[in-house]
Amino acid sequence: SLFEEWLELPPDHDNYRALAIYGQAGSAKTTLCAAFTRQYPIHAHCFCRREDMHMTDPLVLVLSLAFQLALAVPRLSDALNAMPAAQMSLAMRSAQTAFQAFIQQPLTQALESDPELLHQEGHLPYLILLIDGLDEAEGVAPFDNKVLVLLREHMCDLPPCVRFVCSSRTGPGLSHIERSLEHKLHPRVITPMQLMDLAPL
Repeated sequence: SLFEEWLELPPDHDNYRALAIYGQAGSAKTTLCAAFTRQYPIHAHCFCRREDMHMTDPLVLVLSLAFQLALAVPRLSDALNAMPAAQMSLAMRSAQTAFQAFIQQPLTQALESDPELLHQEGHLPYLILLIDGLDEAEGVAPFDNKVLVLLREHMCDLPPCVRFVCSSRTGPGLSHIERSLEHKLHPRVITPMQLMDLAPL
């Protein structure tokens, strides 16, 4: 499948860091992303939903991703368990500080101290984070998308071995999502129709 072709890209490929799935409402983007989590090594995921404010809260997203990554990479779990309660409380003040304390710093330090960490943990030489429904996190004001800001301004700074799968609806007022991802991650862009060979859903 095209998804497997993306997985097999070499690290120096322009599209290595990200895969973007764009399509109109009802085009099966979420169905495909859910299938990916069952059939492929997706290490952490988030499905944004406009009707559930917790699913578009960047702090909740960070805590969920951190928990899933800790399950996938025990070294991260050890680092989080060793964190003093006071430091953890301070980190919870914002999505940015939580991301830095619970994901970026421990993951970067673990990989710097042991470049073979992922191999030792039994993983492929990368971690994949999936965020479905970036358009669902759009705020009332134009371009007010806190999940997109977190991805664009902070998550993109994770080590190069961290790869992203993102999906978004296309349509009026949403082109800035595509521009942001292109600017920061240079994703391979595909449509749900191109992935319908992924079976069974």
